[in-house]
Formats: sequence, C-alpha cells, structure tokens
Amino acid sequence: MPESGLLLVPVVLGLALSAASAIAAFSADVTGRTFGWRQPLGLLSIGAVAVGLAPSVFTVLDGSWFLPRVSTIELIEGELDAAAEVGDYRVLYLGDPRLIPYPTVDLGDGVAMAVVGSGRSDLLRRWPVADQATDEQLRQTIDLIATSSTQRGGRLLAAFGVRYVVVPLVDGVTSTSADPLPVPRGLLDSLGGQLDLVRSITASTFARYENTASIPTVAQLQGPLADAAATDSLRALAGVDTSGAGPVLTGAIDGRFATGELTPGVVHFGIALDPAWRLTVGDQGVSGRRSFGVATAYDVAAGGSAGLEYSNPSSRTRWLVVQAVLWALALLAASRLAVPARLRLARARDETLIDLDAEPGAPLPPPSTVHDGFDGWVDELIVEDSEQAAEAEHFGVGPPPAPLVVRTDTDAADSDGGDTGPDDGTDAAGVEPDRDHTSGPFEVPRGTGP
Repeated sequence: MPESGLLLVPVVLGLALSAASAIAAFSADVTGRTFGWRQPLGLLSIGAVAVGLAPSVFTVLDGSWFLPRVSTIELIEGELDAAAEVGDYRVLYLGDPRLIPYPTVDLGDGVAMAVVGSGRSDLLRRWPVADQATDEQLRQTIDLIATSSTQRGGRLLAAFGVRYVVVPLVDGVTSTSADPLPVPRGLLDSLGGQLDLVRSITASTFARYENTASIPTVAQLQGPLADAAATDSLRALAGVDTSGAGPVLTGAIDGRFATGELTPGVVHFGIALDPAWRLTVGDQGVSGRRSFGVATAYDVAAGGSAGLEYSNPSSRTRWLVVQAVLWALALLAASRLAVPARLRLARARDETLIDLDAEPGAPLPPPSTVHDGFDGWVDELIVEDSEQAAEAEHFGVGPPPAPLVVRTDTDAADSDGGDTGPDDGTDAAGVEPDRDHTSGPFEVPRGTGP
C-alpha cells in the first residue's frame, strides 16, 4: 500500500472544490440581495465549518493522523522469505475478517481466510479473484485442521503452495494493544497441534506458522512424491515426504510468464487445471492433468528450455470489446450531441422569401407561407418575429410615437418672429411645404425612412 499521504490527495482536492463552491454559492445567493434568512445562514455555515475543523487541528499536528508507523502488512512481509530463494509460494491468512488486510472468504464462526502470493503487496491485491476453483478443497483442508481430524495439515496445504499461515491479532486501528479483538476460539490451538506447522518468533501483533512440508507453487517433483501426484486424492500427501520438491519457473504466478530449465519428471503447478496455462519444453507443448485432485501436473518426458505462460481466452477479448462499445454508447447518450442545423438536409422549395414590391413597413407574411419545411435558425428567426407581432397585437400596443420633425434654420427664424420670406404660405425659396405634415418641410415619420 502507498503512504497515507498519497491516498489523501483526492480528499484534499475534494475539500478545495467544496471550499470554492461554497464561496461561489455565497456570492451568487447572498451578495446583492435584500437582508433575509440567507445572510445569517451563510455566516452560520461558515462558522460550522470552523467548528468542525477544530478537532482535526490536534490530529494534523501529529502528521500521521495517529495511524501506526508500520502497517500490519509491512510487519508480516518484512519477515517472509524471498521467492527468488525458495521459489514461488502462497501465504494463508486466517482469523477475524476485520484484521485480515485482504479480501476474505468467510469460513463461519467468526473466521475468514485469504490467500495471497509471495510477491510484495500492492493495490491489485485489494480486488478479490472470484470463483477460485480450489477454494472449496482449501476450505475442507482448513476444516480438517480446525476439528483436529489430521495432524498433517501442513502437507495437505502443500498442494496449494502454502508456505506460511498467518493469524493477525492487532492492527493498531480496529484492534489495538490496549483493546485487542478476541482471537477466534481454538484457532491457535488447532494450528499449534499440526506436526508440519511451526510457530515462528514474531511481533505480538500477529502469529505466523511456517509449513515445513511446503511445496513451491511451481515445483519439479521426484521419487515417491511424483508418484503421489498421479493420484486423485489430496490425502495421498499425508504419508509422503515432500522434501523432494524443487522450485522451477519462479515468477510464473505474478508475471503470468516464466522461463527456465526443466529435467525429465513431473512439474507440479499449484492451481486448478486451466487450459489457459500452457507449458512448452523446447518447441513442444505439454498437456496438463490433475495433481493430487486439486492442482495441475505436467509430465515432462525430455528436459530442456521451458516456458510457462498464461494466455487470455478469446472470450475475454470479445467481452472487452462489447464493454467498450457499451461505454461509448453510454457516453454518447450522456453528451447530448446533436447534428448542427446547418448540416441537416432541407427540402428545396421555389418560394419567394423577400418581396421587393411590398409596401414599406408591411408586415411579414404568415409563417406557413414562408418557412414551411425549413429547419434551424430560419425557423427560429421567423417564428420569433411572428410571435412578437402577435404579442404586440394581443396587448394592444398603440401606434408608433410621433413622427420625427426636421426643420431648417429658416423655419427656426420664422418661429422667432423674423421675416425672412414672403407671407403667402411659401418658404424663403418660394416652395410650398407639404400640407400633409403638421409643420416643417422635412417631417419624417419615426422608423419609416424618407
């Protein structure tokens, strides 16, 4: 797991967005309005935030938010053997599900289990692998150990590649040294009664048992152990010495691919028989069979350079493509994309849209005679203009304001009493004004043109 500070980065970003949203909402909903309930509520909410932050001040000063300096996973993995030295193996966690730092499988009576590989833990292990083919057989083996039906539980667990059994006791959060959670009754006694499980000296926060009869996850079997692998019963391991198993093809589980040298014999692979795993020796593929009834075995006739590889089934690729298409359709539907109006095909009509012979100021023709069949902004423009005209008629808007009167300097002088022209109804130039206008020779109605 990464440091807790890295995991808090999204939390900090969320707090920053919340603060910005609060300020923006305060500015939009409170500022500029009349005094009411919004103003005191805004101040009260800001005060509530300050009160809520007060306890965190004492936690921030510590810097680690009172989390343990070393996590349970770090303590456990720090004392395990490196896979490069002993081969690939698995660790079996048993105990209270609240203390196991991995996805668990419930065994009943407050006990759960989790199985992880020998590699260092990362976030990928936080996701459980569904429908493990060997889960049921592993549960049956644990039941035999819990009920003391066998004292060779270590040899039975060897078929699954289990090298260590760990029981978490204190994690510093859910269970502390001052207030520890109770250990499931009889769990430590049952593990301690197994002849092949030896308890190691560790910190008091967990109990660790080493399986002295363990078999690497990928191992080459020799002698009676190779003969026992041909049986279809897990109990065949109880009476066989497992020391003849040597690690090969290290890294196959975590990397899904490993290469190495093999000698003639039986290769044991501690997973259920799966055709997606392929073993090749030289240029020849080796078919697998069941080993001890729960795992996989490959009979290698001739030694040489070998490779163990996992190939994803074609059905997985097809389902990924289907999933990608569904996501694309969902994003397209959520985006509300629409074809622009200018790209749509409009039906061509031989219509007169502008009548140059119409009288000035004449109203637009009815929409049905002009834009029938058009789309986009033409529709919106004409409909909007028609709606405005109908609204003006409905509310009884009066005639336009009085016409604009433009007078000459001569008319201005006449209005002052000056005698600048003949008094016979003509102007100074002898031109009779238009009698239809109320006054002035150049009276232009407002908004109509000359």
